Amino acid sequence: MVQRFTPSDLAELLENGADQQIRGVIFELPSTSVREEQPLFRHQAETLERLAQNHGASGIVHLPTGAGKTRIAIEIAARRLRADPAQRVVRVIGTGRS
Repeated sequence: MVQRFTPSDLAELLENGADQQIRGVIFELPSTSVREEQPLFRHQAETLERLAQNHGASGIVHLPTGAGKTRIAIEIAARRLRADPAQRVVRVIGTGRS
């Protein structure tokens, strides 16, 4: 089941405590909500190149806060989805809370 929401609709649902109600639903956000792609910094491009040399093996990206780890992760996901749109990407982020 795919539902279309604007980013503000989705934010409103979450603010109103509907997180259990929307669990398991696939959301398709309009492409106009995405900022125009910014070029990668040199260190990000080099990291992606090194990861590509691993031929799909796992890797760890260790950079300081604000250095662009999220941008690297998004680029990896985007490249995989461009290569095979049927793939699914799941990104899990720890909150640091127990």
